[in-house]
Amino acid sequence: VALIDLGDPWTVIPQVRQMLKGSGAVFAICPTMNQLEKLTMALVENEFTDIESTEHILRTIDAREGKTRHSFQGIGHTTYLCFARKAFFDRDSKKSKPQTEEKKTKKTTKKVTKKNAKAKSTKSK
Repeated sequence: VALIDLGDPWTVIPQVRQMLKGSGAVFAICPTMNQLEKLTMALVENEFTDIESTEHILRTIDAREGKTRHSFQGIGHTTYLCFARKAFFDRDSKKSKPQTEEKKTKKTTKKVTKKNAKAKSTKSK
């Protein structure tokens, strides 16, 4: 797990990805939406998944016996939290061998095996 509390958290995302194991998690604290947007773009570019962002607002409560209620102070914005999880695979490793090539290879192998079997049975007769 990595917890990021920097003014520009998007700059450390590549290093965080290298540090995390398997499907490790990242939590980042962003005070503004602009920072949250840049962070999210960096997470997508660095192949993170399950990206979720939430806004956290502070509202105090006056707790007293028989008269617990919200305080009359104004409700203000506190921060945005962003959560993401490292994807198990890299795009490069998935793109290295397209599925269509793999399927063609299997079909070709089956055809060659059938031809070899027919040729052997014809020779033995």
